[in-house]
Amino acid sequence: MKSFSKISGLLLIALGILLFLNSLGYISHTPWQLVRIYWPLIIIYLGIDGLLRPSGSKNIIFNSLVCLSGLVLLGDNLNLFHFNLFMFIDKFWPILLIILGISLIVKSDKK
Repeated sequence: MKSFSKISGLLLIALGILLFLNSLGYISHTPWQLVRIYWPLIIIYLGIDGLLRPSGSKNIIFNSLVCLSGLVLLGDNLNLFHFNLFMFIDKFWPILLIILGISLIVKSDKK
């Protein structure tokens, strides 16, 4: 429950800051447009939180992929680059096989 309280508190603070800056005229977007653009920050936070936990080393690949997914979605929302999920799956699905193979090797070495 502590983690939920921290996330809720951070989200309320961030929303309050955005609404305040919007009311002062510093932000031209509506708060909901900002939420639509920056929602991948939640995914990035969850991935970083998983990496920093004591048990995070067990799921380092998964949590790294969660962070990477959030970064890709955020980059696409900010128009830093264009991301097409179907093109990505079509071109890069063999990487999933490589990651799975590495994961199996790492797990077998720990036994």
